[in-house]
Amino acid sequence: MNQHARETTEETTRMTATRSMRIVGLAFVLSLCVIACTPTCAGNVHEATIFYFDGDIRTDRSIDLEQGYMIRVKEVSNDSATIDILNCGKTIKTQDIPQESSYTLEKGLNNINYDIIKISVLGANTTSNTVSLTIEQHIDPDRSFDYPLISDVSANIKEGNREQLKEGYTLGVGSITDNNAILTLYKGDKTIKHEKLYGDNPDKRRFVYMKKIGGNHHTILVVELDRVSLDATGGVAHLRGLSQFKDPEYVAITDSGDSAQGNESLPCDSSSNKWNVRLAESPYFRYLLSGCVFAAIFALILSVTRTRQKSR
Repeated sequence: MNQHARETTEETTRMTATRSMRIVGLAFVLSLCVIACTPTCAGNVHEATIFYFDGDIRTDRSIDLEQGYMIRVKEVSNDSATIDILNCGKTIKTQDIPQESSYTLEKGLNNINYDIIKISVLGANTTSNTVSLTIEQHIDPDRSFDYPLISDVSANIKEGNREQLKEGYTLGVGSITDNNAILTLYKGDKTIKHEKLYGDNPDKRRFVYMKKIGGNHHTILVVELDRVSLDATGGVAHLRGLSQFKDPEYVAITDSGDSAQGNESLPCDSSSNKWNVRLAESPYFRYLLSGCVFAAIFALILSVTRTRQKSR
């Protein structure tokens, strides 16, 4: 009887161990598949927005972007516009963009495609030789750049309150109705910009403040209204994608009484010289990190399985 019981127990243990090893093997194979498929499934990515323009540009006029990029309107027709994209003074792309369409400049780095500049043509006027467009630029990870003072964060601001930003700026929320909110940007006690955002309209939910200095446009603040909520104490504006960039005219007073300005980015530098930034952006490092995580999970499952076998 005891012999039969032992044989039954051993058989049960073997079956349990076999099932456990199958589960572990399946988990390991799935982990390898996930790692292998990651580059294929990832699609294009983009870094933080560092420049945004919404307005009209005449033919042969240009706009200086960040990191050495430039946009120039080459030709305007009734239903399209021909746009030159320059980098460090050299034309890298000439694109004909139909009205109410867009074009995205991409850059491949280490098997990852980055969206760098998106140009949307909203309208064209051959009489005045102008084109209405929006330009959104993201950080080119292959070039040096002073990263934002505030980078792509969320903020919840109650109606009537202000959120403290950097370099003396504050962002206030005024009247909140339906899914709309009025945002006001202040510099000290001075009102810089006042605009109503519409949460239900993708084209009217973004708040952008740009400064024109010496003929160049500089993006200072970008933020988007996600939604609003109402309670007994009032409304709250839920904001996302809040990024603030250095004001070229901002002068900070140091402890010694000297003035100091932020470092300029190096627009035509071929790459960032910060080894830790380049390591974090390397896909090989990310794949290695993913492999280590899956290996740790595999080891944990194997350890739990063996522990259960010993306890039986």
